[in-house]
Amino acid sequence: MINLAGSSNYDMQRSQGLQIGGGQQFNFWFRQDTAEWPIQIGRPPALARSFQPRTEFAEDARITIATHQPLILTQVVAAGGGGVGKTQLAASLFSRARDEEVQVLVWVNASSRESIISTYADAATQVRAGPTQGVSGDQAAGNFLNWLSVTAHPWIVVLDDLVDPVDVKGLWPDGRSGRVIATTRRRDIAPSGAAHVLVDVFTPNLAARYLIDRFEGETANAVHPEVLDEAEELALDLGCLPLALAQAASLIVVLGITCKEYRRRFKNRARHLEELFPLDANADEYSDTVASTWSLSIERANAMAPAGLALPALQIAAFADPNGAPEAIWHTQPVKNYLIGAIGVAQPTNTDIHDALRNLHRLSLIDHTPHDDSATVRTHALIQRAVRESLDQEKFDRLARVFADALAEVWSHASNDTHSSRILRLNATTLTRGSGDALWEPEAHNIFFRTGESMADVGLVGEAIRYWDALALEAKERLGPEHRQTLLARQRTAEAIGAAGDASTAARQLEELFEDCIRILGTRDTQTLSAQHGLAYWRGASGNAAGAARAFEKLVADRRSVLGAQHLETLLARHDLIRWRSISGDASETIEQLIALVQDCSRTLGRDHPATFMARNTLLTWRGILGDPEGAAAEMAELVVDRTRAHGRNHPITLAARHDEIFWRQASGQTAGAAARLEEVLKDYTRVLGPSHPDTLTVINDLSQWYGVEGDAAKAASSFDVLLQACLHILGENHPDTLTTKHNLGLWRGVAGDRTSAISLLTEAVATSTTHLGAAHPDTLASRQALADWRGVSQGAEVAIDDYGVLLEDSIRFLDPRHPHIFSAAHSRADWIGVSGGTDDALRALGSLLEECRANFVPDHPRATIVKAAVEFWRTPETERDFSQLIPPSLRGLSASPADQLATRNVVVSWRPRRVRRRLSR
Repeated sequence: MINLAGSSNYDMQRSQGLQIGGGQQFNFWFRQDTAEWPIQIGRPPALARSFQPRTEFAEDARITIATHQPLILTQVVAAGGGGVGKTQLAASLFSRARDEEVQVLVWVNASSRESIISTYADAATQVRAGPTQGVSGDQAAGNFLNWLSVTAHPWIVVLDDLVDPVDVKGLWPDGRSGRVIATTRRRDIAPSGAAHVLVDVFTPNLAARYLIDRFEGETANAVHPEVLDEAEELALDLGCLPLALAQAASLIVVLGITCKEYRRRFKNRARHLEELFPLDANADEYSDTVASTWSLSIERANAMAPAGLALPALQIAAFADPNGAPEAIWHTQPVKNYLIGAIGVAQPTNTDIHDALRNLHRLSLIDHTPHDDSATVRTHALIQRAVRESLDQEKFDRLARVFADALAEVWSHASNDTHSSRILRLNATTLTRGSGDALWEPEAHNIFFRTGESMADVGLVGEAIRYWDALALEAKERLGPEHRQTLLARQRTAEAIGAAGDASTAARQLEELFEDCIRILGTRDTQTLSAQHGLAYWRGASGNAAGAARAFEKLVADRRSVLGAQHLETLLARHDLIRWRSISGDASETIEQLIALVQDCSRTLGRDHPATFMARNTLLTWRGILGDPEGAAAEMAELVVDRTRAHGRNHPITLAARHDEIFWRQASGQTAGAAARLEEVLKDYTRVLGPSHPDTLTVINDLSQWYGVEGDAAKAASSFDVLLQACLHILGENHPDTLTTKHNLGLWRGVAGDRTSAISLLTEAVATSTTHLGAAHPDTLASRQALADWRGVSQGAEVAIDDYGVLLEDSIRFLDPRHPHIFSAAHSRADWIGVSGGTDDALRALGSLLEECRANFVPDHPRATIVKAAVEFWRTPETERDFSQLIPPSLRGLSASPADQLATRNVVVSWRPRRVRRRLSR
């Protein structure tokens, strides 16, 4: 106590009471003017023993903090809601601030408003921010915020685990001397001007580094000596989620097992997450387990308007591919029906469903990117597993079927581009692998078959063979060898083998299947008829066109008897009968038969039905083949208009018509600007279907050819070279389209003057084709013919004559006598005989060929016309004979000798287009 009488200056810093005047005492309480710095309020969690600094995050945080903006740590939700390491990163910044001698450090558990206010009030007391007696917590918190706004002392405030924007309203710290860091699972919680730094899961390398550091930090006898076996694979299995890695590592140490053993347990779906990630595992001070960390977020999302939709929407997401699923799945009728049952009210609107997904996104349970049509919704695999494990078996099976039905509905309307198809296949694969028996009762869901068909649609023939083979085996085990779906999977396997180029094996397997179908189902069953159709088609594709025509003739009769004359399947069989009969050489009634087919399809199915368009396309194609390319071009132009009207300019079926129109315009002599028109179509193909789609590669093949026809052989060869690399990467070295591209590259290398390379490439093509397609395959024989031409150019006409002699004998032995390869080989051999100086022998050979044409075809058949022109050419006196007339004017400067010009002629007239299979599914 101090007496102030007669005094003017007193130090009252440590006084608690004082007396003024004569004996009356007044008590005043004074606080110290300054605190003892530094001051820390709250305790952050200890850094993990193998804490992994994230350089990209650290740089973003450094820049943000340097500008004094609030730093909001959330996460990329594709990596999951909680457990990505936000708090650990905030703790590392907090620790760094302490090392940098920041004077006020406040760590706030921000999970509730009460907790924030309580911590601020404590901080106000510690920093002497206003009176403490008689003030409420709200007032003390306000005093602290006011102090932060004006103080010159460096400070940092971390708001850890913000849950609700309401909790922090009016409580954001601000001030030039400070830094604010917040962690949250919400994406809508930051004040204006705050910087968001999205915290993702670890990268695969960082996740593996975490496990290595974690186990190396243990004593030698505390861990299994091979603990790191398959550590990188385990990191990927856990989605690189820091929380999961920490808890898994702790359990591995406790149990003394290896990463490989933990992976085995993790993949055992009978084990639940609570067992794999127990709460009592010492996991870097995480307070929640993997199974529980998202539960509060799910509850909050489900409470948001539209109430009750978020949880069932997340349950649907639990069956999707973690890397992304199209939002359209949630807008299908099967999902809407499930949501009705889940919330017990009227059907939710598309807006309601969209908003429910946004609520899940706001709470970081999914990553929702509406601008990405094909992979809009992403969900971390561990969130998915936690949701699935919360379901009883009945609900699990129901949801699996709902997702399968929804996926099938989306697929039925989806474009056939490679990217969209891949996303849908990934979702189907994720679903079928994780759904147990749900999609096999009472039989296989159609999604199994749609997945395999998608592979064939985009040219993944190798994958398709493996997929169908595995499905056939599983169907046999689950359903029995005589079940319809087992038989259908066998059929799809054979067709995939054929699509890969092995038509003979496809025909053989389909013949066995056809016999089994007759035995099991009978001759009149539709599945038996489908196998019969496949057998007939692949018999023709293997080189037996006449046999295919006979088989289709019987199939048409059978389908008329069973299904009726105007049934779609009957009309398709009629189409293929006409086609194979014409290919075999009997084209006398082709046009009349196709006109009748078009009329029947239009009347029965409608003018815009795919089968009608296909019949029209085949009709105009044979018009062109039989000598009327101008008529074919005119009809193709009409077909483009009709397909554009029915499907739009960029629909794949319209793109195909636009492509074909360019071909027939060229065939009718309208060659100017062909390459430019193909380049325009190629841009649309690439944009709509993707650069690696089989139809896109087909356009590149044709464009490369026309670079050469228009006079730039070097550019043609260069373009085919690029295409070959793409085919090798996408299809593999033994795929028929790869061999076709190698064949065409060899042709144009020869025209461009590189005969050695041409012979080398064609020799490779012949060898590979013989091994994988067979010596009798038309593609093998075509490559042998091209090789004979360039060997003749390089080594002399006699070599070509000998090669063609052997080739002609083989072709006659392997193929139908009227096959076009036999005609082409005989014609070319006669020309090479003429080039060698044997004009009379050439004329005799051509005369024999003309007699064969007259015996087998109508008098004005195109083959006869070609032979007559050749006869006239070789009858011309040698001094007047102009070999340059054999080739387009644009290429005449590239071909110096008659042999060169003859080989170039054969390149132009007999180059091999890539296979474009635009058949309807049967």
